[in-house]
Order: sequence, then structure tokens, then C-alpha cells
Amino acid sequence: MKRFFEMSKLERQKLIISGSLFFFIIASYSITKELQSVVFGNIVGIVHAPIAKILTVVILLPFIFVDGFLVDRLKRYQVFLLYLTTFSLIGFILNLFLGVPEIGLMNEKRDTSRFIGWIFYMYVEGYMVFIVGVFGRL
Repeated sequence: MKRFFEMSKLERQKLIISGSLFFFIIASYSITKELQSVVFGNIVGIVHAPIAKILTVVILLPFIFVDGFLVDRLKRYQVFLLYLTTFSLIGFILNLFLGVPEIGLMNEKRDTSRFIGWIFYMYVEGYMVFIVGVFGRL
């Protein structure tokens, strides 16, 4: 604690902001990761989770190459803000769709053709790869 109060005011502010940001990123990931199985299981069926894992790897692979391209051309905080904005918008849109009775969680019919479940699964997996990964490199 003594070292914390001996820091300059600017360093202390940076530490508090980055610590708070880390807390919110990990907290939101923890919540969405727990919801991943529930949402996917209720919409598509939990027996299809292994297929979803394989499909996620295949679909996210091109985005990992795009990530490498962006990291080479932008500053790390710019990449982080881009990902944070993108994942926030996607999360907000998914939240809206999950609330629609015909295609969301209120529809109790489990079917592999319900794409909202597959997209939500990939969203959560991509969150870990991109948001947490980029924040770790800041």
C-alpha cells in the first residue's frame, strides 16, 4: 500500500483506470461465459456444443488473421477500442434478438436451424480471444 501512495498522481490514475477496466472486462466475460451454455442449450441443444466449438474455430480463424493485420497497423489501444465497440454493439443486438419471442429464449423449440444460438456461442468465444487477448497486450 505504501508504494501505491508514493506513486505520482498520473501513475495512480492510470493504475486505477486500467484495474477497473480489467475488472469490468473479466466480470462481463464471466457472466457471458456462464450464459453461453444456457443460451445455446435452450436454443440449439447442448448436444451440439462440440460441433459449435469446431465451427467456432473455423469461423474465427480468418478474424485472427485480421487481428494480426490490425495490430501491425494500429496502436494497441485503438485495436482495443475497436474491438470493445464492435463487441458491445454485437452484444446489444444479440440481447435484443434473445428477447424476441419467436427467435429468442422464449421459444422453447430446440433446433439446429436457430442461428441466434450459434451466433451467441461464437460471440462469447470470440470475446475471450479478442477482448481479453488484446487487453492483455496493452
